[in-house]
Amino acid sequence: MQKPVETVGEAAGRGMVLRIECACGKTEYFLACDIVKVWGRNRRLDGRGFRCQRCKPPTVTITALDLDRDRIPRGRVMRLKREGATGAVDWAPERFRG
Repeated sequence: MQKPVETVGEAAGRGMVLRIECACGKTEYFLACDIVKVWGRNRRLDGRGFRCQRCKPPTVTITALDLDRDRIPRGRVMRLKREGATGAVDWAPERFRG
């Protein structure tokens, strides 16, 4: 039995997807390997760093989910498109792929 995931780097090492849910009901999925590029490997999964455009202040819950490559779910995942020199990050939705 594996120990629970505590950092973004552990989730990326296991090939996980992060489900980020806001108290207002908005839910997005991100690949942990993309989040590592923005946050770094040692960032804890506590919800800080995510902002909801609908509500202020956001109450965010992050859940690490295993991605079964044999049974790719339907839906979309937000992927990192580019990270600018000024620190601006662009995300774009994509379909889940194996």
